[in-house]
Amino acid sequence: MQFAPGTNWSYAHTTFMILGDILAKVGNKPLDQLLDEEVFTPMGLKNTVSSVTSTVPEPALHTFSSERRPAFAVRGKAFYEEATYWNTQWGTPMGANETTTIDDLATTAISFGTGSLLSPSSYQEMTDSTLIGFGKKDPGCVPSCFTQVPIYNYGLGVIRSEPWIMQNPLLSGIGVTTAYLLSEKCPTPWRSPSPLAGSTPRATTRTAPTTCSGPSAPW
Repeated sequence: MQFAPGTNWSYAHTTFMILGDILAKVGNKPLDQLLDEEVFTPMGLKNTVSSVTSTVPEPALHTFSSERRPAFAVRGKAFYEEATYWNTQWGTPMGANETTTIDDLATTAISFGTGSLLSPSSYQEMTDSTLIGFGKKDPGCVPSCFTQVPIYNYGLGVIRSEPWIMQNPLLSGIGVTTAYLLSEKCPTPWRSPSPLAGSTPRATTRTAPTTCSGPSAPW
């Protein structure tokens, strides 16, 4: 154990793995089926599908990563490799590894930004700001543990960035920001290759055809 419960905060994929297993057992169905029935279909998502392999439906945005530079002991020169078809199942519960489109990302942003599938109390729990000021850096869990601040703090499964509600996963060369500005009722999904150390990304970014007139986005 990195620290005593209630004394610090740390991001970890293991919590998602445990939650996925609990949901499948409580729902008495595979997680991908539960997600489709309880989340994707009610949201109206048309192109979001589950996969346990590295399959990505075409056309796919190709991505590149330099994260294996240390493993290959590459020093003093640019290094990147294609990561489009790396299997990201390792970081999510079985059944929660999804591929999607920019349109479905925009739909998702609206749904979690407004809490359309949640009760008022559950939405409050998801977006509450009680963690601001909590947490601290610790040698045993850096960089996963840090102090929650107004510009970047966690709710329940979402990130709060002042007026924005968002998520910004980074995995296998793919960086995605899906955000919702409640005051403007504005979804802003943005997907791009992750920055490459010592080189220039070679893939094209994609943005949704939406603009927000409120405060600047935090990315």
